Amino acid sequence: MITLENDELILSVIDPAEDLSLAGSRYCTGGYVFQIEHREFGPIFSGPEHPGIPSGYNGQGIPETFCLQPIKLSAHEDRFLNLGVGITDAQFRKTFTPARWFEERKSSCLLHSTVHCLEEESLEIHLRRKIAFSKNLVSSKTEIRNEGRNAIPITWFPHPFFYHPANTSDAWVECAGLRSRTTREPMALVQRDLRAKEYPFERPFVQTFSFASDKERFSAFIRSRPFNLTMRTDYIPSVVVFYSNDQCFSLEPYFERQCQPGEVLELEVSYLIHSNVNN
Repeated sequence: MITLENDELILSVIDPAEDLSLAGSRYCTGGYVFQIEHREFGPIFSGPEHPGIPSGYNGQGIPETFCLQPIKLSAHEDRFLNLGVGITDAQFRKTFTPARWFEERKSSCLLHSTVHCLEEESLEIHLRRKIAFSKNLVSSKTEIRNEGRNAIPITWFPHPFFYHPANTSDAWVECAGLRSRTTREPMALVQRDLRAKEYPFERPFVQTFSFASDKERFSAFIRSRPFNLTMRTDYIPSVVVFYSNDQCFSLEPYFERQCQPGEVLELEVSYLIHSNVNN
């Protein structure tokens, strides 16, 4: 595990060469923030199996993934390129050829970079991950550069795992512009019904929301434990998926588009950890 720290926070980041059993085959193994701890109040993020040791598939912390658009290899029946992970099976339960990441550490950031090069697929993709932090702000930046001959379908999203708030009567997420794609209800009403009927959860709850806003980016206020957080992206998500089980909940803003030959995409998500501690 790689450790980054300042006066307030301690970041534990997966070592993509040493921690593959924790990283699994689903989430990008470079720049995978497994946990952030406040020096006084302890862990800030959770996971579906927290506080136990998580499976690589379920994960923990603030992972990010390209797993909804893996690239099928033409010469193999059950082999896929999952960007940021390597060659995997279709269910992301096994990695046959892990991505090789190059690392650079600086005082306030960590850089991981890798290249997926498959000549038989006319494919060359350069990925760069940057984790930066200052006081109580943590940011994760992903750069995708397509040096191949064909367009690449990209579906990418952060998958942070938040603790449930101590007071279950509080709304977990405040974000204008989110409406359920099935009922058209705003997120506030969906959360109200969820808290009243299904807490604690016997099975995971998942709902997809449309995001309609005149803002240039996505921003959500998260009530968690022991801190409240503000999550922001530098892109407008195509959809936002809300997930919850009895251990945690997640907010997943999707980025979906084709990356053309020669094109560079840059995506950033940040987490501002508010100094006030929930009671």
